[in-house]
Amino acid sequence: MHTPRQLDKLKRKRRPAVAVYTSNFTIFSKENKMNRFFRLVFALILTCGLACTVGLASADTASAQTAKNLKCKGCVGKKQLGKNVVRSKNIKNGQVKPQDLASAAKPTGIAASERFVDAAIVLVFGADTVIREVTISAPGPGAITAMYSVFAHSNAADSRVGCTVDVPGTNLGTSIYTVVKLPNSNEYATLSGVRAFPVTSQGNVTLDLICREVTGDIVLGNPSLVLLFAPNAGTLVSEMDTAPEANSSTSSK
Repeated sequence: MHTPRQLDKLKRKRRPAVAVYTSNFTIFSKENKMNRFFRLVFALILTCGLACTVGLASADTASAQTAKNLKCKGCVGKKQLGKNVVRSKNIKNGQVKPQDLASAAKPTGIAASERFVDAAIVLVFGADTVIREVTISAPGPGAITAMYSVFAHSNAADSRVGCTVDVPGTNLGTSIYTVVKLPNSNEYATLSGVRAFPVTSQGNVTLDLICREVTGDIVLGNPSLVLLFAPNAGTLVSEMDTAPEANSSTSSK
């Protein structure tokens, strides 16, 4: 015979290890349900880890592509750049062309005309003769420096000749000119001079080398006329005889 306590122990030993749950006619063991729960949690953790890894990798790849393959035309303009931000050290040598500069900053230009001739240019007494003519293209406002030279030969005593550079159609007597006098026949002398002409806008400028026989008999040779354009010219003063004489500090700058 078993005592009540012994019977109770036997009942516990014989109790089935499987607990039966019925839900919608489905039977789950407690052990299988726990295993499925842990597998689900592990799957979720693994999925989240993979998603984060792929996301970070995609972000790095996108960032690298943006830096290497950036193509943006007109994205940076005056509004994005501050004043005096771009300096000489920021520009690669040879990248700034004359066409990129403002009119007042374009480089200088030069034009010239000369003729090698030995005392063969005959002048008409009292008449202006155009010896050379040169046209220069000015890219913008500035000034033109005109330099000329010519030699004179006298065929008679007391011969004089005057020359200047000015715009076409100018009368020698109304311009600033140089004069040379040859007291004797068969003498040589050189006339040369420099003049400046203001340029107010872009365009072609034409200047003539003009000479006149004043007295005697003069022939000329080897005339040369050179024009040089410079931007950002200072003040140019040209005065006639009737104007008060200007001192050197105001005549040019």
